[in-house]
This record gives sequence, C-alpha cells and structure tokens, in this order.
Amino acid sequence: MVLGCGAAERLLAIPREELQAWTSKMHVSAGPNGHRHIRITNDADRYVLRLKGRGNKVDITRFLV
Repeated sequence: MVLGCGAAERLLAIPREELQAWTSKMHVSAGPNGHRHIRITNDADRYVLRLKGRGNKVDITRFLV
C-alpha cells in the first residue's frame, strides 16, 4: 500500500504482508461496518504507525520512498 503523508515527496510504500501483521492492532470505527484507521505521525523525521494501547507504535520510516 502506498500512503501519501502531506506531500508528494513523502510517500510510504508498505508491503501488504507488513500491514496485515498490524491490522488486528489498529483502531476500528464503531458500528457494524467498522473499518481500520491507519494513524501515522511524524516525529523528528521518523514516521510512526500508532496502534491500540498506550505507547504502542511501530517505526515505519524504512518504507519512505
């Protein structure tokens, strides 16, 4: 999956297998058709995928293209 992070120069290309490994830990919308939320923050030139649970995050900077 390729995600744009605010500008065309900031693209993250995350392999499907990697993303699927984190899916169960992502935030989900309430309701019968709940969907996953991909929450990415930029902190000191690092891109971080924020997951459920306090302080639960994954450094995804390596996927920056």
